[in-house]
Amino acid sequence: MFAAYRVEAVGANLSLEGRDAGGGVIGFYSPGDTQPVATAQSLMELMQPARAYLGNDPEACLYLTDGDGRVYQVLICEKYHQAVERANLRTAIAAAVLLFCATCLPAAAGVGGWAVLAFLSVSAFYAVILRAGLFNVVEGAICCEIILILSLIAIQNLK
Repeated sequence: MFAAYRVEAVGANLSLEGRDAGGGVIGFYSPGDTQPVATAQSLMELMQPARAYLGNDPEACLYLTDGDGRVYQVLICEKYHQAVERANLRTAIAAAVLLFCATCLPAAAGVGGWAVLAFLSVSAFYAVILRAGLFNVVEGAICCEIILILSLIAIQNLK
């Protein structure tokens, strides 16, 4: 008898002792009093209800086990997790550009139109940094914010 168990995260309650790569065993899972979300007579039969469960609850992570608790497969909804990751990335980028804008807004009183030029320049530099993969989103934003502040101070001192 094979069963699919919902777990909170990949690796939760999974013991890697006794792992058998040749036999397809990832590890061992002891469900305790957790009830399976689906059961079947074979691993192949279990795949369909397990995927259907992921269609209803894409955040879920399922361990596909046999009667002895050997885990043969870990299922997640990869498209959902990729979409969430892209949305989080876009939100972080938007927050960084908003930070650049918030920095330039009060500086505009002292440097005038140069603040707009500084904002556009640092935003373009931020895009280049992200495209080139030099930094991640947060590191790139911090680097560009420092450059923006120093540029605005330099422009103010030149006036």
